[in-house]
Formats: sequence, C-alpha cells, structure tokens
Amino acid sequence: ALLFLVCLVTGLTACGGQSEQGNDRTLQNTVADTEELQEDTTETEQVTGEEEKAEAVRTLAMDKAKYTLTQWDEEKNQLLARIKYSGITLGEDEKEQFPELAEAIDQLAVMQKRSMEDEFDNMAVNANEKYLEDSGNFETYTFSNDVQLRRADTVAVSILEASHGKMGSELEYWGSNGINYDTQTGQQLKITDVITDMSKVPELVKTELTSHMWSVDFYSETAVEDYFKAMSLEDLSWTLDYNGVTLYFADGMFAEEGNGKSAATLTFEQYPELFNEKYMSVPDAYMVRMSVGDSFFVNLDNEPDVEELAIRAGQEPGEEYYY
Repeated sequence: ALLFLVCLVTGLTACGGQSEQGNDRTLQNTVADTEELQEDTTETEQVTGEEEKAEAVRTLAMDKAKYTLTQWDEEKNQLLARIKYSGITLGEDEKEQFPELAEAIDQLAVMQKRSMEDEFDNMAVNANEKYLEDSGNFETYTFSNDVQLRRADTVAVSILEASHGKMGSELEYWGSNGINYDTQTGQQLKITDVITDMSKVPELVKTELTSHMWSVDFYSETAVEDYFKAMSLEDLSWTLDYNGVTLYFADGMFAEEGNGKSAATLTFEQYPELFNEKYMSVPDAYMVRMSVGDSFFVNLDNEPDVEELAIRAGQEPGEEYYY
C-alpha cells in the first residue's frame, strides 16, 4: 500500500509537470502569433500611409499664353487701339488625369478669345471715330484682361480675370471676375458649394474690410449688408484661394466712387466653420500670381491677423504702361 501511494504521488507530479510545460508552449505560441499579427498590421499601415501620401493634394501644371490685338493708322503711324489678354490650359499630363476639367478650361479659353475679339472690334471703331474727330488730343484706347491663377491643385482650380480699360482720357476702369472649378469633376463651383453658411458672410466681409484696408466712410452703416441683399449669389465675384475665399467689389459698391475697388478674404484658419471641408485641403506650399490693384491676404507671421499684399498702379510721364 505504501509503495502504491508513492507511485501515485510520483505519477501525479510527473503529469503536473507535463501539463505546465504544455501550457508554457501554448503561451509562447500565442505570443509569437500575436507578434506576427502586429508585424503584418504595421506593414499594412505603412502601405496605406504611402498610398495616402501618393494621393495627397498636389499642384497642377498649367500653361499660360499671352495675346495682343492692335489697330493702327498707317498714314500717321498712330496706334489707335490695343488689347492684351491671356489664357490658360491644363498641362498635357494633367489633361489625361482630369479630362472633364481640361474640357471646361478649354471652353473657357475659347469664350475668352471670342469676348476679347468682340471687345477689340468695338473699341477699334470707337477709337477710330475719336481719332478722326480730334487727332491732336487723341490717346490710344487700351484694354487688358489678364488671367491670374489663384489656385490650381487636385482639389480646385481658381482663376481671377483682372481687367483694366482706358478709353483715351475719357474713361478708365478696373474689374475682377473669379471663375472656380472642382478639379475632379470639372464642374464650375458656386459660392454655396464652398461656403456652407452665407448668412454670416456680410458681417465678416465688413469686419475684414474695416480691419485691414478700408479707411473711407460707407454709404451707410448697413451698406455691406444691403449690397448682399440686393446682389444675386451668382453675380458675386470671388475666388477659392489656397487660404480661403476672397470676394471682390468694384469701386462705388460700398462708398463714393474714386476710392478704388476692394476685396475681403475669409480665411480657412479664422473661419473654419464656414467652409466645406473638402475645399480646405491644399498643398503644403503654393504660389499666387498677383495682379495690379487686387489685394491678396495671407498670414505670414502666424499672428491672429492676416497681412495684405498688393501691387499698386503707377505711371511714368508719357508712358502708357502701368508698373
């Protein structure tokens, strides 16, 4: 009986040791499997990150061409009328990736060309009549319409048509017209596609005008609000910039004429709640082509307020070009 009891205790001890070893092996296998799973997951995350990086917002290659139309009096070698204008097209590689956008921009270029040809025909006739009336005091009729890219990336393309006309000594005017596209669809954007709450815009525009550049008296305290009430949203001139939306206003919109045109930028940084998040995605770095008289507002020093960059017009005596 004693021998049987010794054998029984020895057997149980041996079985227990085997069981513990088995559990250890099972635990080690489980840990190893987990480590393999973690390694696989890390690799997947790295691949996904590379794909996201490849799909990050990038700038587009755009081509710009310039054109000139002139009308001369051959006998007196007098320039009667001149129009300068520009147009843009999508780069060849971009056309393959964004065919709808390429078609829309090509159609825009055709429309701009026809518009400038019609404008030139009318201007040449008027200039010739004026020249025949008083050739001694005649000044060349000029008009320019320069296409400025305010934004061109895989999310949006924004174009500012900056125009300047001088009909001799009788009339001079400046104009700004924004045209904006969704890069992926090629569809022209409405301002409500980008700004989701237009009710706050009049007040914010007034704040931007008075805090950054406006130093004259408005027609009234509600001049800005009245403007937006009277103006159709389709008739607003605006661009979707890299840092927000800029709205452009002609001379005489809010105050007496002679104070010049004005602009107000509502930035993504200051008013993020206003915007469709899609159009707030921009490249890490960008450039903006600026035109004479059109301000661009940007935060250069990471302070709460933005800075105004502008090219102001000047003219040398006897020269017809602005610098």
